[in-house]
Amino acid sequence: MASIEIPADINASNVRQYLNDVVWEHFEKQRQRLEYIHAWSRNINKPEFLVPAHASKEKRALMNLAKTPWLALVVEAFTQTLLVDGYRTQGSTGNVAGPWETWNANRMHARQMSIHRAALRYGFAFGRALPGEEEGAKAVLRGLSPMRCFGLYEDQVADDYPVYALEILPNGSTVRFYNDHEYYDIPMSKLGMFPENAPITTTEHNIGVTPIVRYVNTIDLDGIIKGEVEDLISVASCLDKTKFDRLLIQHFNSWRVRWATGLDNTDSDVSQDKFLQQLSQSETLVSTSVESRFGTLDATPMGDIIQAYERDLSDLEDSAQLPPNWSGGASNVGPDALEQMRANTRNKIAARQVTFGDGHNTLLRLGARIEGDEAAANDYHASVTWIDADVRSLGQLVDAWGKAHALLGAPARALWRKITTQEEAAEWDEYFESDDPTDKELKYWGVNQPVPAGEGANAPQPNRQPGNRAVQTA
Repeated sequence: MASIEIPADINASNVRQYLNDVVWEHFEKQRQRLEYIHAWSRNINKPEFLVPAHASKEKRALMNLAKTPWLALVVEAFTQTLLVDGYRTQGSTGNVAGPWETWNANRMHARQMSIHRAALRYGFAFGRALPGEEEGAKAVLRGLSPMRCFGLYEDQVADDYPVYALEILPNGSTVRFYNDHEYYDIPMSKLGMFPENAPITTTEHNIGVTPIVRYVNTIDLDGIIKGEVEDLISVASCLDKTKFDRLLIQHFNSWRVRWATGLDNTDSDVSQDKFLQQLSQSETLVSTSVESRFGTLDATPMGDIIQAYERDLSDLEDSAQLPPNWSGGASNVGPDALEQMRANTRNKIAARQVTFGDGHNTLLRLGARIEGDEAAANDYHASVTWIDADVRSLGQLVDAWGKAHALLGAPARALWRKITTQEEAAEWDEYFESDDPTDKELKYWGVNQPVPAGEGANAPQPNRQPGNRAVQTA
């Protein structure tokens, strides 16, 4: 990553010049690179390198049909498995009240997916935390695309917060530049153009850090960040190429071609061209000439090209660490084998939960700092919890965690959160601790409690012989 000059102080008097002379050039280079990734991930404006300039409209139409949004599906497949459902500190059985209220107040249960999707697609995304408009209000949390946000770090790898950051506001005509105590709204005449006579609005936030948090997909010690799309573009290109070849065969060569020679109709006034135009599939040609010959040209077989497409698709699954059954393959596979196939996918999801979870933790601590909750702001043991999105039946979950309780002595109530959502587990806790007489009666007759002698089904029944169980019939 190119080195960017970071001055010690930026204020309203020099921010416009710094943006114009230094920052915007680097931001624009980032945007150009990300636009290329965006085009591939959204299946739009993909380079038509397979079709020459003089190709017919027919072939261009087939090229458009060959474009399949595989990379968008890869991003979505992992986005759907990354869902935060709580924020708990060490030793706690419930969510940390303040930060979790801030999370829900900002609808982050839904907005988190946009952050994860952008980070998976581009390699990184941003979160922003600012004070609420009213005193005592919750901090305002928002996710930001790297297409409209840029952070300047002294240490790309280690820093929690950038020294400075800029954001293109949703109106598209204003850039907001952040430092650790205020931000500046700078008007643009057009993207990247900052008129000298346009007034700059200064707003204090007094947070003490630049209120931008970065989420990374993967990052190494050299500060190189990678998303899921960039390294898969060549694999997706192979898929498009193979599908284009199949469509060419299907469109032009997938049926037998019948040919005939020696059919000159010299006795008719109809021209040769008009005669050929009148022919159709239902016509039968007969000739009395000994010079006439009939035959067929075989269709091009499609089996090999279909197998090649399946091989390309398997390469995509391997490269993206997706399970073989993701695209519909690996049929008739036993549950143990399928579980083994999904091991790489689970490892990748766990790694993303670590990196994205670090971003969420930092953002929630920043929100607590804004709200004056010093305990939560300095609680480095607190962390988000994730929904177990792995596909398993309820019976498998209950059986596995039930054995953990029965054989290993794991607390049963602690295992409730392993088989349901945090919210529903909290409802179960509330029911379990309830003093309501009906709830107590239901708990008393629970499946784990033996029925006392002389009560319920063990009570003496009329017209029943000792030693025989009463049977109720409909």
